[in-house]
Amino acid sequence: MTDSIQDPSTLPTIPFLEVCRDFVSVQRVLGGPAMAKSADELEQNIRLCEEFIRCEEEGTCETLGDIFELEKQRGIHGRGGILCDPSMACSILWIRRSIAIQITGISILLKSSQNDGGAPKRAAMDAYRQELMPYHYRGLRVVWTLGIQATCNKPRKQYLEGFKSGTEAETLSLMRSIADLWQPLINGLMVMQAAYDFEDDRKWGLRGASTGDHGGHGGVEEGKGEVGGEVEEA
Repeated sequence: MTDSIQDPSTLPTIPFLEVCRDFVSVQRVLGGPAMAKSADELEQNIRLCEEFIRCEEEGTCETLGDIFELEKQRGIHGRGGILCDPSMACSILWIRRSIAIQITGISILLKSSQNDGGAPKRAAMDAYRQELMPYHYRGLRVVWTLGIQATCNKPRKQYLEGFKSGTEAETLSLMRSIADLWQPLINGLMVMQAAYDFEDDRKWGLRGASTGDHGGHGGVEEGKGEVGGEVEEA
C-alpha cells in the first residue's frame, strides 16, 4: 500500500474512490460548515468519476494509471494541462484539491499554540489561499472567504473540544494521524498529474470555466461543459 501511495498510478480505482468517499464524512466533521462546500464538491466528483467508470469496458479503469492512459490515448485533453470537462482526470484533480484543503488546514492548525484562539479560522483561510484560491476568480473567492469568516468562529479550545475525541492532546494526535496518512497520497497525485500534464491551473468562476450544465469540479455554481474560455475577470 505504501508503494501505491508513492506511485498512485498503481492504486486500484474503486478502493481509491471508496476511501475518498470515507474522507467526505471526515471533512464534514473536521471542517464543519467552513468546509461544507468542499465536502459537497468532493462527493460530487467521486460520484461523477464512478459514473464514467461504469460506462467504460470492464478492465479498462482498474487503476488510476489505467484511467490516465485511457484518456491520454483518446486525446480528449488540451495542451498545457487543459482538461476536458467532464472527464475522469478532471474529477480526480478536484478530488485531490478538495482533500488537500482539509489536510493543509489540519497541518496549519497543528502548528498553533494552545493560546492561539483564532487558529481555526486562520488555518481555514490559509488553507483556502494555498489550495483553492489560485484557481478561483473574484466571485468564488468572495463566496469562500465570506463563508469561512462567517462559519469558522470557534476559539481553538472550543473547536477541538467539539470533536469529543478525548483530551486536546488525543484530538491533535488523531488529526496528525489523518494528515500523515493523506499528505503522501496528495503529493503522489500531484507528481502523477504533472507527469501526464493533467494539472489544469485555469481559474474558475461562479459559472465555471465555460458554459454547460454539469456538476463537478471545484467551484462551479451553475455548471460547466467542455474545455473552453474563462468567464470572469480576476
